[in-house]
Amino acid sequence: MAGLCTALGFYIAPPAILFAAVGIALLHDRRYMAALSSEFEDIINDPFLHEELPFAFRHLPKKIKKAANALKMAAPPEIYVIKNYPRFAASSPVPHSAILFSSALFRRVNSDEAEGLSAHELKHLTSGTLTQSRILGVLGSTASVASGLNFIYQAGALLIDILYGCKELKTPAVMTAASFVAAPIVANIARLTIASHSRRVEFRMDREASDVTGRPEAIASALQKIDDEQADFEHHMRYVSGWPNIFWRGIRGLKCIFAEHPNTTRRRKRLLKMAKRSGNKKSLSLV
Repeated sequence: MAGLCTALGFYIAPPAILFAAVGIALLHDRRYMAALSSEFEDIINDPFLHEELPFAFRHLPKKIKKAANALKMAAPPEIYVIKNYPRFAASSPVPHSAILFSSALFRRVNSDEAEGLSAHELKHLTSGTLTQSRILGVLGSTASVASGLNFIYQAGALLIDILYGCKELKTPAVMTAASFVAAPIVANIARLTIASHSRRVEFRMDREASDVTGRPEAIASALQKIDDEQADFEHHMRYVSGWPNIFWRGIRGLKCIFAEHPNTTRRRKRLLKMAKRSGNKKSLSLV
């Protein structure tokens, strides 16, 4: 009986595991997109979260519309200013193209810096980065889920061999142990791959946004101001929580490894090098 189960499992288990892993990954992607759309809909449709664009930035929507036309968007994105939005600036193609700004952002940046961030978000909307991330996410989820299901299968096969009194347990035991070790490794490799791709996308969006505005130094300055704002919050949390600095350094280290956005210092260095090479030549699309 155990031999029959092993033989059947050898031929049936691999495609079954792959089919189940793909199905679970696609379901996860569908739920993620539904949650993303719901999150943006809740924010957009809540009038109590909205604020007026500050007077100093009153020309920003027109410039974004002009840049959107230059980038051949079907329709310019809607612009929303959200009260203390934690992401400072974000874009989403669902439920419709929109760029969301935090009200706190406009207390930090000037008009040139706001235009640079707007161009960055516009490039996200026009470059299909969300679709690329979704495809990579499905592949990563498939690998992670498949490795986990493989461990369950190997452990189940080992248990059946034990229950039916098989004397040769070395091979299934080794396979079970190997799958147990491999499952978290595969999951973290998938996560690191997705994070690495996301960081490369951010570098590319910075470069392309600089081509749109012709002012990479403005984007660099805006990124530094956002980073300073977040550092102030982290400092406040350290003070309130009372945790030692070594704890927060460890958290920062892990965040850098799995972060979807690259280190601000590296982004600023690249942007400032671009500014030096370009000689601050201005583009016609967002000026």
